[in-house]
Amino acid sequence: MQNQKEILQYEAMLYIEPYMDQQTEEINKRDLLNMCIDRIKAYQKVNQLFSQLEENDQQKDPLKQKDLYSKAIKFYNEYSCYEGKDKFWIDDNAAHFFLELAYSESDEKINEFIKYQKHLFQIRCEAQLENEQTNERLLKIYKKLLGDNEITKISKQEWDEDIPKQLRLPNQVDQSNKLGNYVILGTGKSQLRNFNNVNTYLKFFKTPFYNVLHSVSSIHTYLKNGFAYIYEDELKNCLLDVFLGKLRKRMQANQIKFQYEELMKNDEIVRMFKKIQQTDSGMLSQKLQNFEQDSLNALTVRQQSKDHFPLCMEYLIDRLEVNHHLKHNGRQQIQLFFKSAGMKINETIKYMKMQFQQKISEQDFNKNYLYNIRHNYGLEGKRENYQCYSCSYNMVKQNPGNDEYHGCPIKNFNSDVLEKYLKSKSYEETDIKKVIELKKGNHFQLACTEIWHLKNKGNQTGLIVDNPIVFYRESLNHHKKVQLKIETEEPAH
Repeated sequence: MQNQKEILQYEAMLYIEPYMDQQTEEINKRDLLNMCIDRIKAYQKVNQLFSQLEENDQQKDPLKQKDLYSKAIKFYNEYSCYEGKDKFWIDDNAAHFFLELAYSESDEKINEFIKYQKHLFQIRCEAQLENEQTNERLLKIYKKLLGDNEITKISKQEWDEDIPKQLRLPNQVDQSNKLGNYVILGTGKSQLRNFNNVNTYLKFFKTPFYNVLHSVSSIHTYLKNGFAYIYEDELKNCLLDVFLGKLRKRMQANQIKFQYEELMKNDEIVRMFKKIQQTDSGMLSQKLQNFEQDSLNALTVRQQSKDHFPLCMEYLIDRLEVNHHLKHNGRQQIQLFFKSAGMKINETIKYMKMQFQQKISEQDFNKNYLYNIRHNYGLEGKRENYQCYSCSYNMVKQNPGNDEYHGCPIKNFNSDVLEKYLKSKSYEETDIKKVIELKKGNHFQLACTEIWHLKNKGNQTGLIVDNPIVFYRESLNHHKKVQLKIETEEPAH
């Protein structure tokens, strides 16, 4: 029985099949929905966490990666969707597969879900394989995903015959014609690897090339006769690629297979899907669930900026509409804000084009800037679900140079410049003084929160702004509540 549970846990970790050996259990729909919503909340928190640290930084600094994974696990555990015993793995699978269906609606949604699952799978694999020395467990996972014959260890004969002799460079001490101490492997980022053991071949594996199509540019491998030869420390990177490829194919098949026709006949399922979509509105603050995604468009940006944008975004809008140009970092910051705020890609393109075309032609705009917007929206390149930069990211990583306006102006401006800018926005002297004092104490997020309260008079919420989107959505929500109150109050007689 213990072995059976171990297999079940394996299956749950990989999300290959919903259950093992017909061990299905009836799950109450309300419980299932709550599990799905909890997962989404965890996904969003972890997604924001990962967005604060670039992938290159993670790879260069293992300590940063370990700390990142540790924080992510805390978020997952906070919402009970990382690990557990017995029935946990059945519930875990059920929630995953229901979300797969809910997100199979469009390619955009599929990309979003894959980004979420990439982080969870990456972390679970790291934890599962952290202390493994033999690679047996890793191979078992591969074979579950690919089939028994899709990945194998290579023999000494294959090593001698298939790995070209010119790729083996003996060092100055050992000039023999045997295995050699160094071997170059690589299609993209070739480098010397130091191998001092004549049994090195035991640590190499081969798999058909199509299994590593997406990984091959970022790993060190050798290709021959349709096979990729991979060193053991690259296996986990390839595994992530294989898993996400399988997940994508399954979700794309859902679009064809289900067409949602049968599912949409079930009113309760429809309500569950809508609730999931409502929860995952791209929000980084989980306090709001009624935000209207299409409220921001090319024609409303200027007014929305004045009423609801944080100072960083308001300043970028000001400079863009004066200069009709922003350098790369400024464009990144504002476009990702637009995306997370629910602005449709065609509206973002329309707004940016309106500004840039006052200096350049439409042809030049399309040639030089259109791809970047589509990339930020996950429609080009890696097709990732990028999110608005957090306040901490803007304060630490975003340091503008000459003719650049990105980052956090509260931090980057000196007190005189900040005071002058706030005066241009018609803030009262006493209010400006509060903001400047908070800035001088390096309380930049509190200063931003103070500005939020100045834009939203009468609100007593305990809000602390930690992301431009939180500022915007909370401000918009407050405005809606005020309007609703005005509309519903009985007229005086």
